[in-house]
Amino acid sequence: MSDFQSSTTIKRTRKPHACEHCEQTIEAGSPAHKISGRYEDFYCIYTHVECEAAGIEWAQNTGCWGEEFMWLNQIDEREDFLWLLEDHPIVAERLNAKSRIET
Repeated sequence: MSDFQSSTTIKRTRKPHACEHCEQTIEAGSPAHKISGRYEDFYCIYTHVECEAAGIEWAQNTGCWGEEFMWLNQIDEREDFLWLLEDHPIVAERLNAKSRIET
């Protein structure tokens, strides 16, 4: 369990960041979700706003929170990619979900 954690939505980032969920670049000037805190060491994580929404919904659907929480780039089940394509098409495109379903 973390010592502390804070999250906020940023209207416009000052510089590019890598999204923890999809590993794509969040361009400077784009909205983002920022999570920072301390768990053994200090951390600061950025995600696209759409990826954050999909990640939270995925965790709610699966019950995977805390130590079990998975970033969307870690999912590998066909059903999860189908869900992304249907409910979160922007995120599905970032994760190249269509090609992962076809293989």
